[in-house]
Amino acid sequence: MKRFQKALLGVVVSGALLFSAQAAELPSAAQDTLQSAMTKVQQEVKDYGQVKTLGFTGENCEIILSNLNAKQYLVNLTADSIHKYGILDKATGKLVVPVEYDYYIALDGTETLVSQYDADHHPNYWFADETGKLTPMKLPSGYELATYEPNSNVFVLFKNVKKPVYDPYSGDGPTTQVEDVTFCALADKDMNIILDDIDMVPDWYADFFIAKTGSTEWERIDKSNTSGNGTYGLFDPKTEKFVGKHDFNQIFWYDQHFIGTRSSGTKSYLLDGKGGETLLPANVKEYSSWAKTEVAAAGEHGLTESFSYPRLDITRENFTMLAMNLYNKIYPNKEIPALETKFTDCRDDPNVNNAAALGIVTGYEDGTFRPYKTISRQEAAAMLDRLYQVLGGKTDVVSEKAFADDVKIGDWARGSVYAMRQDRHHAGQGKQSVLPDGRLHRRAVHCDHRAHVSNHQVTSHIKKDFVLTKSFLLTHNVP
Repeated sequence: MKRFQKALLGVVVSGALLFSAQAAELPSAAQDTLQSAMTKVQQEVKDYGQVKTLGFTGENCEIILSNLNAKQYLVNLTADSIHKYGILDKATGKLVVPVEYDYYIALDGTETLVSQYDADHHPNYWFADETGKLTPMKLPSGYELATYEPNSNVFVLFKNVKKPVYDPYSGDGPTTQVEDVTFCALADKDMNIILDDIDMVPDWYADFFIAKTGSTEWERIDKSNTSGNGTYGLFDPKTEKFVGKHDFNQIFWYDQHFIGTRSSGTKSYLLDGKGGETLLPANVKEYSSWAKTEVAAAGEHGLTESFSYPRLDITRENFTMLAMNLYNKIYPNKEIPALETKFTDCRDDPNVNNAAALGIVTGYEDGTFRPYKTISRQEAAAMLDRLYQVLGGKTDVVSEKAFADDVKIGDWARGSVYAMRQDRHHAGQGKQSVLPDGRLHRRAVHCDHRAHVSNHQVTSHIKKDFVLTKSFLLTHNVP
């Protein structure tokens, strides 16, 4: 579930930034089409108060308007394999940035980074505000721009440095020779360096960069790149520090969790993003024995996702994804109403946005969804109860206090948690489960026999393998 949304201006290959096109002038026919299109757009704004036509065609040319932000359209003009970009004001229908730039990156708000090649095909960059005012981006000496991570407001830069490189495939040539080694750095909008000495373009997940630093030796692993002997860590651009230790030989992003391994490679650690780490059991990648049959059955119905670490706690985004799998299975062709207000921390997640449009999820008061937060039992109860109702199910109102830790249940979840106990599917030792009785069989909220919603466990966490089997297994009586 990689959420790293890179807006690439180029690709780092063999120590160079390569671009897919070169600067070129628009044919006169394309310029004429552009002029007529903008005239039509301005007339539509005057007549209707909005832009209604988003596509225009001319002689060997196409113009497409697409949402750049709340106030502007991106103008994308293609003609004879030439791509040019500009920015259009939605309120006036006028171009605030002319259609003559070779690349763009949408930044926060209404600011955009645009680039244009000079005569030597070298990219120059400008920040464009909502009025179209251009401010040059001044890169640190020796660096080039590689990518931008919109969720962190951090730019990834790179530079080439001469280093001795060991080549195991050198044949009759020298085993070690001095070559260009690509280093990366993180910088803020003002081009202040936040972190340098990064071996490769870092990956961005859940507010952190997975960054490899500290290499002193390099090995050529093929003809295009090198591998350094540095170590990995989680870097927080907000604090400009590594979170916890950065001595891992690898850090992976699996099932919305950070998993680190050290040099031995025999042990894995769960990194909590706060500096803590927990040694994972050897069977963390295995489904529980009691779950395997039902996991297979759920897979046959197309309800499951492949989790690499099913025994880890499930996140809010993962849980929502499974819920939408079930909804889409039952209503494969039903149109979901568009959601106007998206959560600030997962704007482009279709499962979360669709679930919000259906009323299955609501998020938090600050406008966030917190997709990587481990879901609590009462959150899961609320989501499943709403899903059940969206699918046409009905539950009786339950008013009595059913749990010893009732006081810990949030008022927003109380009705859902009570509804979940009506099935009494796992009653035992005086502890009641929270499974509802409806047209979907075994719509369990959350957890196995080792962790019922009962005494002091309403906020405990839920394992993935249980959610897969107990919450989302379709049976023959599903419509």
